[in-house]
Amino acid sequence: MPEDPVAFARGLLAGAFGPEDLDPRHPHHSGWLATAVAFLGTLTPEHRAWEAEAGIKGEVLDSDNDMLAALDAVMRRG
Repeated sequence: MPEDPVAFARGLLAGAFGPEDLDPRHPHHSGWLATAVAFLGTLTPEHRAWEAEAGIKGEVLDSDNDMLAALDAVMRRG
């Protein structure tokens, strides 16, 4: 299991491991999983529509590379 939040998120997305593989005693696994899942939830069409309706201008992520760069930034911030 990765010991770095960015590597953790990338591994999770790549299917290298899943939630069932997390160590519940690890000081960061649960938090990193929650952060990654929360970020991914903001990419759904439903969430994007809610942002538009609420007048929130979300960042446009035109490619997988844009999405991965944004995910990396979110994981680094914690």
